[in-house]
Amino acid sequence: MKLVVAALLLSAAAAAHPAGQRPVVVQAAPDDAVHVGEIVFEGADPKGLSTLVNISEGAVLDGRMIRDAVRALHGSARFARVAAWLEPLPATSLRPGWTKGVRLVFVLSPVRKLVALSFSGRAALPETVLAQTANLQVNTEYQDALVSRATEAIQAAYYRQGYRAARVTPMPRASADGIALDLRIEEGVPTRVAGVRFAGSPGLSAEELSFAFRVVPGDVLNLTSLDDGVRGLRDRYRKAGRLRARVGSPVVEEESEASASVVVPVDAGPVVRFHIRGNREYPDSLLVQQLGATGEDEPLDAQAAQEMASRLRRFYVSQGFLRARIAERELPGRDGATAIVFTVDEGRQVRVEQVRFSGNENVGSAELRERLFQQLRDGINSDPASGADPADADRVGIAGTPAAFHKARVRVDPET
Repeated sequence: MKLVVAALLLSAAAAAHPAGQRPVVVQAAPDDAVHVGEIVFEGADPKGLSTLVNISEGAVLDGRMIRDAVRALHGSARFARVAAWLEPLPATSLRPGWTKGVRLVFVLSPVRKLVALSFSGRAALPETVLAQTANLQVNTEYQDALVSRATEAIQAAYYRQGYRAARVTPMPRASADGIALDLRIEEGVPTRVAGVRFAGSPGLSAEELSFAFRVVPGDVLNLTSLDDGVRGLRDRYRKAGRLRARVGSPVVEEESEASASVVVPVDAGPVVRFHIRGNREYPDSLLVQQLGATGEDEPLDAQAAQEMASRLRRFYVSQGFLRARIAERELPGRDGATAIVFTVDEGRQVRVEQVRFSGNENVGSAELRERLFQQLRDGINSDPASGADPADADRVGIAGTPAAFHKARVRVDPET
């Protein structure tokens, strides 16, 4: 059993010292020098380590050289922890002329590598998904903290897939090359949907809502499917003109380990209709397209309506109506719907009668004029493949450009 007389340096995990304190270092007077009689490495093969520490037996003990040796051992990336200890040498082991001698012991903890990763017991999720979820890289350092994090991540993934009772147990096995880790999975039985209920003010029939939600009794309680169902409901409400509908997060009411009911809070809100007044140059159908739409998770509110009015004015300005003004107001409808009215004061259209360039010594005016008109043409989306209506492209043509009028098109929605 060793007698430890001083801990010169701590391991990497505890290298920090409290503020204002310094590690204890053995100090020896010149006439009472302490010599290093032996250097020992514990916990690892000592081959080649002597060249790393760069301390020779017989050297006078110095705390700085021991600190440098510990740093060199850490820098080799072969050890997770390094600690240096001193043991007094018996008098019989002292060399002639020595009054004190010590044995310098480096206690080493080699880096453990993760050499293999497996998932026994898995069936519901493919191994590629589990490996990506665990985020453990083979041939890197094995760390218990990362394994615990991977275990929790895999259990969370099974929970989202409907296996709410799944358990993951890490089973590390040491080998000559490192650690082979098996994450043993007990999936259990999946939780299935016992029923779906839409609470609040649905506004649409139960059949329409069920078709949009797409989660029905008997399905596995997959949280990703619930999220997709919420997006489907919001999209269905938008297509029904209920732009202020709110769909909350589904609430899961567990009835047993194998079944649960799903309650979806909904508030349909009123039907929203857009009306445009005062427009003379462009038809309502074209102007409504310029209003844009709110995001799928954002019901139409007062701020969104003001942004629509701003987009409508920017459209008019881009067509030469620089003094156009747009007023937006909301009116209740007789059938309970909400009407958002945009009143347009177009003003006079500003036309460019002449384009002149000055200072162009190296490029001719004709070439600059062609480039200018080309940039204006590039700003018009006239490709039917990208969803543009050629008739609309004609209406928003460059001011003064003769239009080859097309017949208006109606977009076909496969779901209607």
